[in-house]
Formats: sequence, structure tokens, C-alpha cells
Amino acid sequence: MRRFVLALLALGACRQPTPVASPLPPLAPAPAEDASGDVRWNSADGQWRATLWREPEIDGPIPRVAIAAFFHRGAPSRVVTAGELPAGALNIVSDRLEWLGQGAPLERSGALEVPLRGGGWARFEFVQPEAKPAAVETKPPSPPQLFYLDDEGTLHVVDGPGNIPPRYRKSAVEVSARGRRRPCGARANPRDRRPMVSRTWSGCAS
Repeated sequence: MRRFVLALLALGACRQPTPVASPLPPLAPAPAEDASGDVRWNSADGQWRATLWREPEIDGPIPRVAIAAFFHRGAPSRVVTAGELPAGALNIVSDRLEWLGQGAPLERSGALEVPLRGGGWARFEFVQPEAKPAAVETKPPSPPQLFYLDDEGTLHVVDGPGNIPPRYRKSAVEVSARGRRRPCGARANPRDRRPMVSRTWSGCAS
């Protein structure tokens, strides 16, 4: 019995445990899936922000291809195009432009200086967004004041033709700045309490 137990122990010692596959670490992004290389810059005071596209796609005339965008306090400030770069700063590869060099942009004297691929620097001035004009509250013009006589000869003064019965609209007269013109034989409507433009009548209507 003792020999049998020792034989089992010896057999177990010879066997190696089967290795368990450990989970693989996440794959590093392939170069095509890596960061585009675009530069995102923020000023020290947080007022300005810029995005510099390293290899923008050519989607139209080369001088009009956008290569950078500036923002001031979150509002769009300006877009820089390839036409603003110095001569010789561009390199065309397939359908893209190469212009941005290595190194960090520098903020100097109200502008952002950016290294160029071919050497040297490009200077982009900060341009604040145009202030939107304050909204001016406009009131609709008040309707003209009109007066008319009804069939009983009573004078009515109303605001606008919409307050005149249709059959009296053709005979209605606008109250002038000099005063009301009261047709001959007309009497005032006692229910009309609107103030007169002038207390002096300019005479009978012709």
C-alpha cells in the first residue's frame, strides 16, 4: 500500500500543469488609426484656442484649403487658409497638403507663431470675433387716427381703418397733425373719449 501511494505521488510530480492563456493586452493603434497629428493649442490665459491641421485634405483650390482655425472664448474667430502661408511652405502629397513642422507653436505679441515643415515660422494674428450689434427693439407703427360720420351725423374717432364699419371707410378722413377736420353739421360722439389732437377745429370738410 505504501508503495502504491509513493508511486501516485511520483506520477503527480512528473506532470506539469497545463498553462492557462492570459488575456492579451489591448493592441496598440495601427499607424493609420493613430492620432492624426493635428495640433490643438490653448493660450495660457484660456482666452484663445487654435486647431492646426497637419495634413489637410485638398477639397478645392489650394489657396482656399483651411489649415487652421482660431477661437476666442469659444467663439469662432478666424480660419487660416493655405494661401496665407509664405511661398515654398507647402508640399502636396496625393490629395493632402503638408505644411506644419515639428515643435510647439509660440504665442508672441498678439499672434501665434507656428513652425513650418520647410523651415522658418508662420505668424497668425489673433483676430477677435466681430461683436454682434445689440438687438434694437422696434415697435410697430401705430395705426393712423381716423374719423368718420355715421348715418345719424355722429362723429367717431378711431385708430386705424380696421375699427371703421365697412360702409363708412371710404368717407373716413385721417386726423392731421394740425387738428381734426370736422365735417359740417357733425356732432361729436359722447362715447368717444379720445383726446383730440388739437382743441381747435380747422374748419368744415370740403
